[in-house]
Amino acid sequence: MLGQDSKLRLFALVALLVACFFGATRFYADFSNSVLCTLIAPFRSQTTGKIRFLSCSNVLQTVTLPDAAAVRDMPEPGTPWSFFTSAADRRTEVRVTVKKDRDTVIFYPRVSGKDSAVTVYAEDGPYRRRLFALHGTDGKWTEMGQQFILDLRCAPYGYSPKEFDEHFLIVLTGKWSQLWHLGPAVFF
Repeated sequence: MLGQDSKLRLFALVALLVACFFGATRFYADFSNSVLCTLIAPFRSQTTGKIRFLSCSNVLQTVTLPDAAAVRDMPEPGTPWSFFTSAADRRTEVRVTVKKDRDTVIFYPRVSGKDSAVTVYAEDGPYRRRLFALHGTDGKWTEMGQQFILDLRCAPYGYSPKEFDEHFLIVLTGKWSQLWHLGPAVFF
């Protein structure tokens, strides 16, 4: 059983923790977002569980290829879909600027082989934050049309309810890495 002195110390400790929590959430605007992106998001499923291509996108986005010679844009016969892949067995970059008006978007990376990967970074000036990584396994392709989730709340200004332009760098590594797109749309 706790004595009166121990009860007061316990109460003071709990009051201090509650005050720190509310102070952090009040004065540190993206505190809850940092908790989400550091402690929760890395352990959530990266997929929707659905395997199908969406027919259109209403995400405002601009896709650029910094080194167009390093990227092949390969159409999928019989469909309106295409995919970006490396023109050589090297690192390939695709940049996407998105008007953030939602918390998540769907996209379609695809990989095969241990040396292949698709990684998405959010950029804020010279700083990058890795938001997504998909690594290949030996001789096994990920499903065509597998929907993967990118959580925009973990981008630099993702916690804000205002619409911001968010900048993403998508890195394709290895010759068996692909980023599928429908016309000019990468995110859905």
